[in-house]
Amino acid sequence: MTEATLRVLTWNVHSCIGIDGRLNPDRVCEHIRRIGPDIAALQEVDSRRDRRDGFDLLGGCLAGPGNHRAEVRTLRTPDGDYGHMLVSRWPISAWREHDVSFGSREPRSMIEATIESDLGRVNVLCLHLGLSPRERRAQALTIKALAEADNRPTIVMGDFNEPSGRGAAARILESDFRTAGRFRTWPSIAPLFALDRIWFEPSLALVRAGVQTAARRASDHLPLWADLRRVVTDR
Repeated sequence: MTEATLRVLTWNVHSCIGIDGRLNPDRVCEHIRRIGPDIAALQEVDSRRDRRDGFDLLGGCLAGPGNHRAEVRTLRTPDGDYGHMLVSRWPISAWREHDVSFGSREPRSMIEATIESDLGRVNVLCLHLGLSPRERRAQALTIKALAEADNRPTIVMGDFNEPSGRGAAARILESDFRTAGRFRTWPSIAPLFALDRIWFEPSLALVRAGVQTAARRASDHLPLWADLRRVVTDR
């Protein structure tokens, strides 16, 4: 019998503006369909400046049935909203928004969702962390506390804004989580920095992971994906 796996994706879509300067949400959706995730965390989703509502468009970007979603709009303006979202092929049985803003810096929120997947019920945290080390440290401590409060397998993914992949947030998370790897994702045309990360608790195991280099013109970040499975323990 084939072992069940779960494909997750995180991608900062840069308001669907590619490195060629073109606003092209359809191009972003097409790359997501090619990767074929079961769960996708998408950052910098934007409906401002008289463009099509990115939340509505990207909310239907998974191929096949499903397209359950949760979204947070961290900036609201008269000409539209900006934030990030979670899209799932599997039902989202519950979700909530956590405000992880730090002082007077840009508003930040985290999505915490319970998803009924092929691996069973999993807890997924989707995020876009801040730019300062102190800010990311505080936000990582919130991630750690949320995972400890939940008895389900937890997956954490998003744009961590840590150029080396070994910053304040990574040092906090690595004691409780495993990583899908430090893949260079930014800038997309010639990646230097591992800004985007996928972490998961030890009850899950990594099968494979990678970046989608074919999507390098669709955003200034490369999409990062990972296939996960449950760890089978001997009894």
